[in-house]
Amino acid sequence: MSAAAFSRLVADELGDLPTSLFAWVGRRGALQVRRPWLLRARTPETCEACQKGWKVQIFRPRTDVVPYRATKSSCGRRKILNTAGHACPNPARTYFAVTNETLHGVVGNGKRSQRQDIQDWKCHACGQKFTSRLHTPLYRLKTDPEKVTLVLMLLANGCDLSGLVRCTPHAEATVTRWLARMGRHSQRLHGRFFQKLVFPLLPLDELHARVRREGVQWVWVALDPVTKVLPTLYLGPRTTEAAMQFVHQVAQVLTPNCLPAFTADGLRAYFYALTAHFGQWMQEPGQRKAHWQVSPDLLHGQLVERKCQAQFAENLGLCPNGGASPLTPRMVAGVLPLCTASRKFGQESSRAGSPTTPEPGDGGRVDGQVLDGEGTSLPAALARLGLK
Repeated sequence: MSAAAFSRLVADELGDLPTSLFAWVGRRGALQVRRPWLLRARTPETCEACQKGWKVQIFRPRTDVVPYRATKSSCGRRKILNTAGHACPNPARTYFAVTNETLHGVVGNGKRSQRQDIQDWKCHACGQKFTSRLHTPLYRLKTDPEKVTLVLMLLANGCDLSGLVRCTPHAEATVTRWLARMGRHSQRLHGRFFQKLVFPLLPLDELHARVRREGVQWVWVALDPVTKVLPTLYLGPRTTEAAMQFVHQVAQVLTPNCLPAFTADGLRAYFYALTAHFGQWMQEPGQRKAHWQVSPDLLHGQLVERKCQAQFAENLGLCPNGGASPLTPRMVAGVLPLCTASRKFGQESSRAGSPTTPEPGDGGRVDGQVLDGEGTSLPAALARLGLK
């Protein structure tokens, strides 16, 4: 049913429909009307991660330390191995996590393994010995690294685990243990680099898949529609508690002054989680205790993508607390044209086989800048949204 036909049906049945009501056409063509469920904002006290004080803390090594070579005699053999990128693993020492080879006292300490390809290191400042595989998925593994890399690459490309077990001499428990090691290492690496991010728009969604012996598993995903970056992934059930954990991780990777516009699929748990993490405690004069005030800049709405005649049309629904969502003007102003232009350019490039230069008025990318439908560059579109 078209928008004009739907408007005529509403006018014939109800006349002027109040903005605080939802109206839609049922399966049998009957007009359905209901009042939206008014949701109440939550506070950080309902989030387990906030109560336990879970934060992503990245240790920054000291840069004001005295170079180790200045504290020892100039006699002795000179360093011949490049030790940049390696550091002392002893947290009680001065040169802990210092990877600058002109500052730390790390030197080579021989090689081991049957092929003698694992380099050992020693910190002269504290005498700590460690291997080059420390804090990597290959630590204390005796299998050939090339075989481990091949098995993990096949798993990442969708190869079945039972097929790998039949084609390789490794047991299922061994391959599963490698996969768990790589997953934990990837999670730490992701948390190390994905910090202080800025997004104008951040869609939130949850995906599910049926896993053998585990049942249905849900993955909560945050995706930047322009750069296709996944700032946060969370594995958990489709509950309010899991939504709290997921949004808590999203808030940790954003810069303190960044509050993107959030879109979701209409799940109520998103409203509870977003209102519990984006706000501040306020205590007015005369009040005995502080109360939680949601940030007035928080924008959250439901985004529905419909595919009609090989073209995508984004329809923004109502906000969870009823009424028209204030997210609509901001989306129409610059975010949706930007995302649509990026998608259109990717489809045209895949069909042509090589990047093409868009004509004025078409979406695309010129000189590394994403253009919207009116030929506006990414910095101009962000300035239109009030972001720099």
